[in-house]
Amino acid sequence: TNSFGVCEADEGTAGTQFWNSLWQQAAAEGITVFVAAGDSGAAGCDSASESTATLGKGVNAIGSSPYSVTVGGTQFNDAASPGQYWSSSNSSTTMGSALGYIPEMIWNTSGSVAGGSELWAGGGGASIVFSKPSWQTGNGVPAAAARAVPDVSMTASTHDAFLIEMNGSLLAVGGTSAASPSWASLMALVVQHAAGPQGNANPNLYALFRLQSAGGAAVFHDITVGSNSVPGVTGFPAGPGYDQASGIGSPDALLLVQHWTD
Repeated sequence: TNSFGVCEADEGTAGTQFWNSLWQQAAAEGITVFVAAGDSGAAGCDSASESTATLGKGVNAIGSSPYSVTVGGTQFNDAASPGQYWSSSNSSTTMGSALGYIPEMIWNTSGSVAGGSELWAGGGGASIVFSKPSWQTGNGVPAAAARAVPDVSMTASTHDAFLIEMNGSLLAVGGTSAASPSWASLMALVVQHAAGPQGNANPNLYALFRLQSAGGAAVFHDITVGSNSVPGVTGFPAGPGYDQASGIGSPDALLLVQHWTD
C-alpha cells in the first residue's frame, strides 16, 4: 500500500512507466498493490494546501498503472440526521455505536478548511499515459480510451477520522493515505480466505462490480452524492455505477471476502 503522490505531468511518461513496471512485477509475484488517489480532488498536480488549483486536472502517477488498485475517498453523509445512524451510547457487547451502514458521499472539504480555503478532496480523473485496460468495463465507466481512476474508495475524511496513537498522543488523521491501507487490510482478509495470493485485484473487483449490476452480491456501496471538484478545477460528479470520484464504490467487507470467487 502506497500513500505517496506525484502527478503524471510532473513525473513524465518515463517516470510513470517506471511505477507501472514495478506494479506489473508485483502482480506477477502475486502481490496486490493499493495506491492513494490523492488529496487535492481532480487537481492532482496541485498541493492540497493551495487555495486555488492552477495546474488543471491530473492524477497520481504512482497509481495510474493498470496493475495498481487506486483508492479514492468518501465521507459519512450523516450530518443531517446523526441520530438515524448513531446510538447515543456504545454497545456493551461490541463497543460499537453505529446502528448500521452509514450512507457515504465523496470526500470533499475543499474551500471549507478552518483558517483558509484549501483543496482537500479525493483524487480521480483520467490518465494521460495509460489506455483503458480491457477489464475496466461496467455501468458508468467512461467511454474514453484512457485509464480511469480511482478504482475503489473508502472513508477518508476527518469528519469520520482514523485514530492513531503516536509517541503517546492520540491523533485524528484522514485522506486517501488512510483509505489505501484500509483497503489493503481488507485484501489481506481476501488473501487469507482464498488461501493464496491474488496479484492484481482489479480484474476481479470489476468482475464483481459487473456481477452486482446484474443482480449479484452487493459487494460495493454505490456512491452517488458529491464530486471531487475543487476551487479552480471542475472535477467529476458521483453518479450511479462507476465514477471518477469514487470508482466502483466502497466495500462491504464481509461480502467482499465471502463472494470474492463468484
